[in-house]
Amino acid sequence: MVDYPKIETPFRRAARRLVTPAARRFEPDSWSDALASCADAGDDDHALLAAALWTAREMRALEASLPEPFPGMSSTQAVMLGVAASNLEQLKAQQAVRDRQRSLETDDMVSFDYFSHLPYANVDGQELSQSDFGEAGIEALVSWLFDARSLEAPDARDVPGDQVIGVVGSALRYYSLRAVLKNQFDKALHLGARLETGEVDAWQPRDPALARLQHAWQARAETDVITAALEVRDEWPRLTPMERRARLPRRSVIAARATPRGSRLVVGRRECLSNRPPFAAIARRTLERSYLACFLDQDMPLAPGLTASLLADAWWVIGDAGRQLLKLPKKMPGFRTSSGWAAAVRRHELVGTLARVLGVREETADAIIAFLTFHVASGDAFGPVDPGARPGRSPRKGDRGLWAFPLVAVPQEEVLFIPITVFEIGAMLYRVEAWLERGGIDDDALEHRGDVFEADLRRRCAEVVRGNPAFRTARVAEREVERSTVFPHQVDLLFRLGDRVFVGEVKCFLTPADPHQWDRFYRQKLPDAARQARMRAEELGWRPDVVAEALGIDEAEAASMGVHPLVVLNIGAGFSLRVDGCRVVHSDFLLSYLRGPVMEAGAAVKAGKRVVTRVERLYENEREASDRFDAAMADPWPLRRFLDRLGWEETQYPKPSGGRFTIGSPARGNLTREEAGGYQAILAELGVGGSAD
Repeated sequence: MVDYPKIETPFRRAARRLVTPAARRFEPDSWSDALASCADAGDDDHALLAAALWTAREMRALEASLPEPFPGMSSTQAVMLGVAASNLEQLKAQQAVRDRQRSLETDDMVSFDYFSHLPYANVDGQELSQSDFGEAGIEALVSWLFDARSLEAPDARDVPGDQVIGVVGSALRYYSLRAVLKNQFDKALHLGARLETGEVDAWQPRDPALARLQHAWQARAETDVITAALEVRDEWPRLTPMERRARLPRRSVIAARATPRGSRLVVGRRECLSNRPPFAAIARRTLERSYLACFLDQDMPLAPGLTASLLADAWWVIGDAGRQLLKLPKKMPGFRTSSGWAAAVRRHELVGTLARVLGVREETADAIIAFLTFHVASGDAFGPVDPGARPGRSPRKGDRGLWAFPLVAVPQEEVLFIPITVFEIGAMLYRVEAWLERGGIDDDALEHRGDVFEADLRRRCAEVVRGNPAFRTARVAEREVERSTVFPHQVDLLFRLGDRVFVGEVKCFLTPADPHQWDRFYRQKLPDAARQARMRAEELGWRPDVVAEALGIDEAEAASMGVHPLVVLNIGAGFSLRVDGCRVVHSDFLLSYLRGPVMEAGAAVKAGKRVVTRVERLYENEREASDRFDAAMADPWPLRRFLDRLGWEETQYPKPSGGRFTIGSPARGNLTREEAGGYQAILAELGVGGSAD
């Protein structure tokens, strides 16, 4: 069983307040003194100090290798060059992935997860998936843009194509490696990653089992897109073009043209003649299936006139614009400059385009662009500052940098640059979470986001329990147990299953996106939620009258039941962990478990069409559902299948001071032999071949 990490020590707490070794003003003596002041320093503390000193040494060596990343350039030129470099890398990655996918044998049995994360080798020999390379590239771009802001006053003159190629290689390697070193030290500081020095220095996670589980959480979250894709692909051929257009913005950017005043975007109607659905349709279905559905059309208190649904439609239009703009340098040598490869577009052109496509006023289109803009300026280097932040509210709440706010702007310029990578691999649920947080739909709002999610979850749980033919006495309290003079606690979710009562502390968290956020998730959020769940369960154990009234059952019957605490999360992170005696459950899986005894466990497909579904039977009746509940949540098959497929890889990187170092991490694999054999047997009976999700 995997436990959540408990790595906090006095030295680690002190280290978080010290200057990071990634910074040039790092002072090694302050770190050594902090460790010396901790009387009970252990191996983890000494390992953290060693990691800090190693990181500082390699960072200084890296900085010495390229003291001037942008020779003779202005801030605007360096920003353009950074986005151009990112886009060029993405175009190369797309071709490499297509080549890799074509290299698979046509009769190979593959999982969709593996197929969509096929590794390929870059010029330095590192083998990673397109999404892994892309994520590292965007993190490097953020660091690049941060440095670019400190250059001379803006200068909009373009950088010729030969200079683009000449500077990009060295600068891209510099910022990519700097991002790797920083991220790895952040993992050491916040998650306890360990450095093993030797002939080849090697970074390893403190707990490989937890690292694998964290990887499985991410993989499972991404299957929501695969599930939506299968559904939409099944439906799309049966729809008329008019019905298809009704599910999307009717128009989008279909071309870009070169003019003396810059690129012009051409808007046209989506014909929707192909039986292959556009990804925008799949994305919309994914959002509608997610916990975010109840927030999509809510007006944002801090962004009047905007909703997450409107921003999502704008997102795909901007992505189409970026793709069309990047066709210009491919076709026209005159556009093979930094601005051409950076998908540069004048702001007023994009405003007008969004207004025409979305059918909104230009003022609204301008507000959309302002909301989605990443500002490269002093104080705004990592995303737009919320001008309406309330007292006590972080001005960068909901900030996910370029992943949620991808339009790159520079001071005193009316030109925007589009880093296409975030439109190709970015996780839509993460960015919508960030939009809601930035727009004020959070727990600071008058109607708390958590309250809305809790009410929706109670309603859905009650609905599926009523419709489950295997249940006889199961009940869900359709209203929260409110704090009162009779009972001093609020209970978010209460349901009866067999001879057990489950008390759920429901939380609506943002998905952790970096080591610092994972640290807060493990160290603060999960333990706090578990403490609240245990406290409420213990109190209800002494109050069968409250349980009986909430569930509409006899008090004597309620008194005979065991009461069990749960932490129920809107996100998959944390799922299956046991935190201080309390099981962590994902709301989606809880709903599926309560819906019925049979759950879909995968689908075999041929030519993109589902031909057979594999199912998992979890229980036969309500008593079994109750008896097996904790075991099912501790080892749920949706995670198990990804855990069983995971391998391990040691990725090599050049060490700035000389030699190489490695980073160990989980690697997604294909179907296990047992899975593939099961699918092959089913498909053989049907006389078809295919792949599986």
